[in-house]
Amino acid sequence: MAYQSVGVVCDVESLRGLAQPLVPTQHPGVGYVTVHSPQVSDVFWPRLDSVFPGKWHQAFLSTIWHNGSIAPHCDALAEGQRFHVVLESNPDAWLLHGGVWTQPLTGHIYTMDPIIEHASVNWGHPPRTLLVINATPR
Repeated sequence: MAYQSVGVVCDVESLRGLAQPLVPTQHPGVGYVTVHSPQVSDVFWPRLDSVFPGKWHQAFLSTIWHNGSIAPHCDALAEGQRFHVVLESNPDAWLLHGGVWTQPLTGHIYTMDPIIEHASVNWGHPPRTLLVINATPR
């Protein structure tokens, strides 16, 4: 499965506001942060249940600051389908999935196969922040 856009969320500004207090401030020398916390699901599920109806197995935030990157890697097989909701991005933020580069667009929803090698870079401003959801649709 390729990394592909499958929709757009409404009111991405409001969703970004929900993420802001959950993402820590950037630390020198650290290019990215992943926030794994039950609080992520608690905050976003009520707002996005109609977009992602069904069981949410996992939800987390992934932020890459200016000049940060996430090295190529494969994740474990996720329960359900993996979605990326792009809460914030810029023209210099890119995601590599299965050898193909994609520029994630703010407000778009993408689907991906987490066991295919993928990586991300952000050479610009603002930070690139994704809400990652593993869900099984109803």
